[in-house]
Amino acid sequence: FFEFDRYLTTWALESVIGHWDGYQFDIMNNYRVYHDPSTQRWTLLSTGIDQIFDKNQYPWAVKGVIAARCVQEPACEAAFAQRLGEVNDWFAQTDLAGRSEEIFTQVSPYVMEDPRKEYGFNEFVNQHQDLLNFIDDRPGEIGGWLASHGF
Repeated sequence: FFEFDRYLTTWALESVIGHWDGYQFDIMNNYRVYHDPSTQRWTLLSTGIDQIFDKNQYPWAVKGVIAARCVQEPACEAAFAQRLGEVNDWFAQTDLAGRSEEIFTQVSPYVMEDPRKEYGFNEFVNQHQDLLNFIDDRPGEIGGWLASHGF
């Protein structure tokens, strides 16, 4: 009754990008559940991904019922771990840092000029560096956690 493969992908992706206030983790927020009448299956849709690339969200620290039950079943946990590895590989191979640099370069002059900005330009630069550090470090963190779980 549930689009399980899509769910695993959502959970894995939210784990890698650190979406700590999604369905799987502590807050259990920022999601909708959709019933597709053409397949008669339910799908979890992530929303509100404004809290990402910032926190080292541990993929197994789940509170959502579906994820919590999944990690209790070896076959389900293995399916999640496989998908997590696939998403982690994609994340590592995607040039997110390069794209971030392009956007940073494009918007920096406007951020500097904005008289209404809530933070100083140095904070903007520091946050960008934190993002680059997250992008660089995250694949290794996820890989380490997979290994610690035997995957």
